[in-house]
Amino acid sequence: MILPVITFLLLNNFFITLTTDSGEAVTSGGVIPMDYLGAAGLFVAMIVTIFTVEAYRWIKNKGWVIKMPDSVPPAVSRSFSSLIPAAIILTVVFIVKVLFEATPYETIFNLIYQCLQQPLYALGNSLPSQMISEALISLLWCFGIHGDTVVSSVMGPIWRGLSAENLALVSSGLDPANIICQQFRDVYLIAGGTGATFSLLVCIWMSAKSPELKTVAKLAGPAAIFNINEPVIFGIPIVLNPIMMIPFIIVPVVLCVTTYIAMSLGLVPLLTGIEIPWTTPVFISGWLAGGWRAVILQIINFIIAIIIYFPFVKAVDKQFLDNAKKNELVNKEVIYEDSCL
Repeated sequence: MILPVITFLLLNNFFITLTTDSGEAVTSGGVIPMDYLGAAGLFVAMIVTIFTVEAYRWIKNKGWVIKMPDSVPPAVSRSFSSLIPAAIILTVVFIVKVLFEATPYETIFNLIYQCLQQPLYALGNSLPSQMISEALISLLWCFGIHGDTVVSSVMGPIWRGLSAENLALVSSGLDPANIICQQFRDVYLIAGGTGATFSLLVCIWMSAKSPELKTVAKLAGPAAIFNINEPVIFGIPIVLNPIMMIPFIIVPVVLCVTTYIAMSLGLVPLLTGIEIPWTTPVFISGWLAGGWRAVILQIINFIIAIIIYFPFVKAVDKQFLDNAKKNELVNKEVIYEDSCL
């Protein structure tokens, strides 16, 4: 746990440039710059952590460690066994640091931020990107794949980085700048879980007559309050269901558009980057994120989702009822034939 932190700090340049009141640039050494200790250093932090852990494991598996006698206490033995792997990793990282100092980028932080992180942030902080992400998440769920995990492994760092930028701006007394961020999705797009399926349950409670849908809605309701919707996805089911796939993909995309427009027009305040757990119930999350205006937007999104889901729920409900009638007729025929025999 300590070694990735050391390597992360070692890759930085331990000096900062300050400008005096007279306009003179003064370089001060022996300090840790704060520029990349926030969102800007997120990608390097992940890369460094993966490299350090995997390199440490590889070196230990090779047996390049100091082995102590069995009489030595385990805590002391583990301390000595980590010396050589740590020395090798820190040496490699230091060489990388020196090599980057000879380039125009000066540090690996500048390279990653300018060539990778900034373009990704620009891509992630756009309405089309968010719409594609939401559609892909729902589409993967439709085939039984955990879409949130797959897509968030790529987009999650970008969304959280944008949240961190908003939080830094607010902490400095400025207004948040990014509409798209992690809380954009957690607060406005997943009421009941991916696909805003709490609205789907409301549709079932309002209009469904089949016992199958009513039972699923009754069992899935408590979990949906906390945005957990696997009982809905696999219970109705939505997975491999060509009828329910359609609204399940459309709803989050539409809600993404309405939320983005509301924020861009200033009708709803931008999110401040404060982490609100995704399991926070709808309306409570809106109040915590943006007050009464955020709650009103959640209500509007909720109604839109109900309208989209409604005809598809009626179609699935009709299928269940028709199947029940067919099964009832078949059972009556079987009983009649048995009585005749």
